[in-house]
Amino acid sequence: MFNRYPMLSRTGVFLLLPLILAVLYTFSWVKSTIFEEDSSFTVQGIEQDISVTVDEFGVPSIDANSDSDAFFAMGFLHAKDRMWQMEVQRRMGKGETAEIFGRSSLSQDIWMRTLGLHAVAEASWENYDDDFKAAMVAFSAGYNAWLAQTDELPVEFSLFNVEPKPWTPVDSIVIGKLFSLMLSFNLSRELDAVRAMSLLPEQHFRALYPDIPQAHISTSLAEQTSLDIESNYAQLQAQRFGKQKDLGSNGWVVSGEHTTNGVPILANDPHLGIELPSMWYAAKIKGDKINSAGMTFPGLPFVIFGKNEDIAWGGANFTIDKQDVVLHEFNPNSPNQYASSTGWKPLDIEVQQIHIKSEFPDALRTKQPPYELFIARTESGPILDYVPGSLNGMSLKWTALDATDLSLKALLQLNYAKDWHSFRSALSHLVSPSLNVFYADRAGNIGMSASGLIPIRKVGQGKVPVPNTQFAWTGYVPWEEMPYIYNPPEGFIANANENYLPTSYPYFVGSDWAEPTRANRIKRILKKRIDNGQKVDAEFNRVMQLDVVDDNVRHLQRILIEQYGFNPEQAIRKGFLTWDGDMSSDSPYPALYVSFIEHLREELVRPHFKLAGTGSVLDDRVSSLVSRVETGTLLRLLEEEPYWCIKQSAQQQQTCIAVINSAFDKAQAELTKLVGSNPDNWRWSEIVSREYTHRPLGDMEALKSSFKTYISGDGTPHTINVANYRFDEDDGYIQNAGATFRHVFELTPDISYHFINSTGQSGHIYSAHYADMMPMMHTNTLIKSTESKSQYTLNLRPAE
Repeated sequence: MFNRYPMLSRTGVFLLLPLILAVLYTFSWVKSTIFEEDSSFTVQGIEQDISVTVDEFGVPSIDANSDSDAFFAMGFLHAKDRMWQMEVQRRMGKGETAEIFGRSSLSQDIWMRTLGLHAVAEASWENYDDDFKAAMVAFSAGYNAWLAQTDELPVEFSLFNVEPKPWTPVDSIVIGKLFSLMLSFNLSRELDAVRAMSLLPEQHFRALYPDIPQAHISTSLAEQTSLDIESNYAQLQAQRFGKQKDLGSNGWVVSGEHTTNGVPILANDPHLGIELPSMWYAAKIKGDKINSAGMTFPGLPFVIFGKNEDIAWGGANFTIDKQDVVLHEFNPNSPNQYASSTGWKPLDIEVQQIHIKSEFPDALRTKQPPYELFIARTESGPILDYVPGSLNGMSLKWTALDATDLSLKALLQLNYAKDWHSFRSALSHLVSPSLNVFYADRAGNIGMSASGLIPIRKVGQGKVPVPNTQFAWTGYVPWEEMPYIYNPPEGFIANANENYLPTSYPYFVGSDWAEPTRANRIKRILKKRIDNGQKVDAEFNRVMQLDVVDDNVRHLQRILIEQYGFNPEQAIRKGFLTWDGDMSSDSPYPALYVSFIEHLREELVRPHFKLAGTGSVLDDRVSSLVSRVETGTLLRLLEEEPYWCIKQSAQQQQTCIAVINSAFDKAQAELTKLVGSNPDNWRWSEIVSREYTHRPLGDMEALKSSFKTYISGDGTPHTINVANYRFDEDDGYIQNAGATFRHVFELTPDISYHFINSTGQSGHIYSAHYADMMPMMHTNTLIKSTESKSQYTLNLRPAE
């Protein structure tokens, strides 16, 4: 070739060689930013030598002589492995992402600055005790020690031309606030209800929102609801959870009476949006008092869910209604005043500037002027839709926006808890997020304690917005009256975000509970095992965490057969009626079921919303409302509210059959389009993919091949192995939320710990630990912490 085409050869070499050299240089440079070998560092800020052993999976074990030094090492490690992730989270909480990502992030920054998470974090810092402050100061010093000594930053800093700033303790509190925001849904639920009331007939509204009297929502209230508020909040939550609300966590704990080795076993798998890297970071932390292991959150120096020498704990969202929307009337003669029960009060108004990065290539673009944001605050909270000169607005009352919220103190103290009493004492400080926290100890006790502040309201239950002249929180449920379960006679405790409170409980807690499908299946599996006299061990729990049987299938089949006499002629539909609901089945039925439910939702629910199909911004909101109708609710409508099927001059039963047949036809057509007309190819595992996305590089077309990863998906929102998904016309079903880690604890003398993270420990794309746990997460191949091999050691020595 070179001899026959000398000119072409020389031209090719001339053009390709620089490109090849550039790629090799870039690869070498990126690799140089990764430290994964024996190293020693001399640093300011520690008292004595610290040894950090990192195992074959990138999990560090910190061995320090003081807790302060241990927290320092945690900050050093988080900076080493997750600096870019922490930078993005910090900027998100402060409302500074547009500075690096441009105008596409402006709406998010407006939302975050309006909430004022950073200002609240600064105020709450003053209220924390000295022990907590010392831990945060040490962690920040560790992060900054890594930053000071490294010459190479993660590649993202260069791509976006970002210079990281030193970490501060307030930054860590902001991270905690973001964690709380991820697990708070009441604002969107209230706005959903208001919007749905304006778009649905009265009878249909009552069916979807049976606990909300329609008389409590006026037409004028619906007109006031800001689509911008709904859009900004929904976008943030969808990024973490997907569209459906029934994504929470699983947890259960079994008494030693029913386990193979005679000690309690605790299993837990929190469900959030799946990201690359994982939002969790596994670590072992040993100082002079602390000795804990489990999952940390990058930006916080302690274990969130894990174990110490005496107890193990895990968590699931406890869906307290802790956010209320408050309606305000502004004084037309003095717009900077709002109406209250005692007369006009002044708004606290602040003007902030949001800097916006120019679009690429920014050197050739005109520099964008800062965006001027007017922020107004009331006694109940920030105005979410403030426009100077407007006559009304809506504020947010939320427990996490109070400077007395010291929730991170609770999470820190869990690391030191020795027994049920000290465990509950630690949780008494938790305000938000609100959690059900599972418990087991080496003495053989098991329990679960609810935590988080439950507001007591002057008017209503917080399900819909209330005028400020009527609104007030009169207090909170006393800690002594918070729900808990301790050593129950059943010998096990399980929760999957469902309502487990007795009807006699005297306080209103919330109404956004998950459907009980997952929880009922967990309890049924455990009860059957115990009733049969079979013992439970770690392997049984590991397999149970992978369970993908959706019990809603049996419910649907009963409705189709018993209520509608559904007896289709097609063989595939007959098979569907006898399928057991196992989503791992090597048959077309799992894929057919998921597609059918999606189309049934569209066929049964959407036509009753006004303006559906107009292509407007409002129609996008209708799509969101329809997508949030849970499967259990959908089946209830089909079973108990057949008027949803009614169309002009048709009988109810006939029209419901028509709706069912139409949904089946569309499901089959969809699967045919995706993988062909042969049902043998309709495998759920082939049609659903679990998507792991780096933020924001995975969303950029030119870079997504390197920063977005797919593996085969499984499950549904109602299986123990949870999967939430969105539909893509070309790629099929994309799972964007599910278990973000899994762990199982056996309360042996040394508390045996089995775990797996969702992706890997490192945030560096070329690290061996960037995604090495991903296939193990798929099969739930748990790592036993005592059996992993050491890979390298980091030694930190105090500067003289």
